[in-house]
Amino acid sequence: MPNPPPRTPAESFATILQWLARAIADRGVGGRLAGPLIGLLLGRIREINQRFARLAARIASGGFVPRRTAPRRRPVALTPRRKNPLPQTFGWLLTLVPEAVGYRAQLEHLLRDPEMAALIAAAPAEMARTLRPLLWMLRLRPPPVLARSRQAAPSAPAPPVPLQAPPAPAPAPAPRPRLAHACGPPLPQPA
Repeated sequence: MPNPPPRTPAESFATILQWLARAIADRGVGGRLAGPLIGLLLGRIREINQRFARLAARIASGGFVPRRTAPRRRPVALTPRRKNPLPQTFGWLLTLVPEAVGYRAQLEHLLRDPEMAALIAAAPAEMARTLRPLLWMLRLRPPPVLARSRQAAPSAPAPPVPLQAPPAPAPAPAPRPRLAHACGPPLPQPA
């Protein structure tokens, strides 16, 4: 008996990622992808799925509180990031797993769903941190709500400046008198 269709955006998202993970695992059967690379890919997909599921559950239960950020008081010495072993080009997963194109289309369709858009709008910054890596690897541009979460809140527009005649040119400054040099006669004045 087939599974019933998912009812919530979180269930739909989990189903898409489950099938994407199966397509990645199937690439290792014929030796088309190395085992360690498959492990890294599956771990990344699982991490994205778990983060999204936790965030969606917190939003649905009403327990979501946006993270507050405070300015740092003093600079912190940053440790260099560990180099990511996965490719970084836009759409890199599609070159490794061409079958992912179908799941890309399903994810694109899900992102247009009004319920999914409402879920993302409830926590745009957190959703952006979760979804952007997946969208990048599948060559999908983020929806506007995720793109806006990076920018600061729009400020109030400046009041319009009334049109006026251009200001009159300022008069030329009067020449400064030359002072006598303390060690000799006064300097000649230019003509």
